[in-house]
Amino acid sequence: GVCWFEAVAYANWLNARLSEHDSGVVPASYAVRLPSEAEWEKAARSGDARRYPWDDDDWDEDKANIENRIGHVTAMGSYPKGATPSGLSDMAGNVWEWTGTLYRKYPYKPEDGRNDAEAEGNRVLRGGSWVSYQPLARCAVRGRNDPDGYGNYVGFRVVVSLANSGF
Repeated sequence: GVCWFEAVAYANWLNARLSEHDSGVVPASYAVRLPSEAEWEKAARSGDARRYPWDDDDWDEDKANIENRIGHVTAMGSYPKGATPSGLSDMAGNVWEWTGTLYRKYPYKPEDGRNDAEAEGNRVLRGGSWVSYQPLARCAVRGRNDPDGYGNYVGFRVVVSLANSGF
């Protein structure tokens, strides 16, 4: 239930908080932020052409919170069988996830300004949600929303990257 601006604000807050306390968790040369759309998809696909984040391409309702079977968002990791081979949970279903990327048509061209955090426009959502139909949980499906849009089916995850690398 967060808008894109709140997701970005949280990533910025966490980045400042970790840097401020010099926790060693996130060294100063790294930054906390939302993933780009391309990073999100690469993580969900585990670097190959899989249809769903888990090890095979077959749909399995026991691997994702989708199609309103439970009726609400579940705790992260509630579907361990649906994790990616690298251990990422809930890349399909549960909540649509904000990315840092502006919605633009494919083909994906990172140099076209779509990853400009200051630019205005709809932002990309990925992953499907608990209220989505199963076909929307595929790794390749893209959604979009106004950055100040809310919904109890929208959330985010953060990534840690080199501070000056951008997307």
